[in-house]
Amino acid sequence: MRTIFFSSPLTLHSLLLAILLLSIGLSGALCPVFAEDLPKGVVLPHVECQIEKSYSFALYVPKAYTSEKAWPVVFCFAPDGIGVVPVRLLAPAAEHFGYVVAASNDSKNGPIEPIRKAQEILWKEINARFKVDPKRSYGAGFSGGSRAALYLALSHPDRFAGVISCGAVWAEGKDVPKKCPLALFMLVGAKDFNYFEFTQADKELRKKGVLHWLQEFDGVHQWPPGAFMTQGLEYMQAAAMKQGLIAEDRDFLASLLKARLEVAAALAAKGQKVEAFREYRQSCEFFIGLTGTDSACEAAGGLAQDPDVKAWFSVEPTFEAYRDRLTQTLDPHGLLILIKELKAKASEGGREGASADLLLTLVSRSLTQLGGEYLRQRNYREALFCFETILSYRPKDPLAAYNAACTYSRMGFKKDALRCLKLASQNGFKDVALMEKDSDLDYIRKEPGYQEVLSALRAIPAPAQAP
Repeated sequence: MRTIFFSSPLTLHSLLLAILLLSIGLSGALCPVFAEDLPKGVVLPHVECQIEKSYSFALYVPKAYTSEKAWPVVFCFAPDGIGVVPVRLLAPAAEHFGYVVAASNDSKNGPIEPIRKAQEILWKEINARFKVDPKRSYGAGFSGGSRAALYLALSHPDRFAGVISCGAVWAEGKDVPKKCPLALFMLVGAKDFNYFEFTQADKELRKKGVLHWLQEFDGVHQWPPGAFMTQGLEYMQAAAMKQGLIAEDRDFLASLLKARLEVAAALAAKGQKVEAFREYRQSCEFFIGLTGTDSACEAAGGLAQDPDVKAWFSVEPTFEAYRDRLTQTLDPHGLLILIKELKAKASEGGREGASADLLLTLVSRSLTQLGGEYLRQRNYREALFCFETILSYRPKDPLAAYNAACTYSRMGFKKDALRCLKLASQNGFKDVALMEKDSDLDYIRKEPGYQEVLSALRAIPAPAQAP
């Protein structure tokens, strides 16, 4: 006879987990840990899944959590599988507004099937161990994790109310339908190579009538600072009021509108007219009926006629079209043609030059992926073409230099391999563990130049760990 011992009173969600555990035949020695038994008010980097013990997640449970009521939950996904990062970013706002935050430690960029499995395990685990609001699950993620979060939300459309998308928008394999009930809060760095994915998404979601907000921050392709993640949860609170999921709080909405108008005014004062226009327009459309909305609409209308704003919106589609070509071109020689066009644009300077430079970074990523695939296929000439092409316009790109070193090593060109390896280390490559185990470098491993680079990297102090 198999028995399971409970360390807390049976509730509906704990009973569900018990059934799940019995169905997979776990032994009687296991004592399930339910939400009531987990530390509250602290970030937990590693919580073992009880449905499948080889999986884990990072977690934040508000201090006031109790199974007597249902709670909204944010399901987070990081591209590197380090779930504690988004949990830490969201924890302060989650405590304030009363959200449980759970982030997979197993979903990471790579093949689709392992991502999908990690998502479903986290989904089942949290719904079994916590009393989850049946209408207010949320997704959050960065880069590939953002795509994973939207995929999960679109897979359970009756359960999810919104997604905080950082560094990427669209889900692979699922489209956002017209009048989709999800609210999307889209965060992108001003220098993110995926920037134009967000401007395109903004236009498409407006046409589809999907509730959304595009928020730019000063950064590259990265997790946004915590203050912007807090804005994401603030937006979800406000959106839940518009969706009829929670009671309307006019004072709360008025405070958000006031903050957005202050941001828009500050942007306009700094001459960032396009960003100010977007802030005013979004405030006008989202906060309909509140005092101050009329002024937002008026300011947006005025900026829409500004020559600088009109000029930018006339050329923005050009860069969105470039991005489409980049994402659809799978031939390195075709990318070379795009590089020449974008280099000419970049040389013009100004906002258009900076935009072309962003897309050149996106080209680098495409060439890196193509080159990596060629290297795995032992098509070394094409792989080298990809990596050397990147170095032709990004001579200090450490990853391209390292990959070129690997390719030259495979081809038996020791001198060139050592030159590129040294270039990589000089420009920021620091992954000693990868160097030591990478079989691509076996041909040069005994060379004095290799040992010099390795010794120099080992001498670099390890970065301080985040608290």
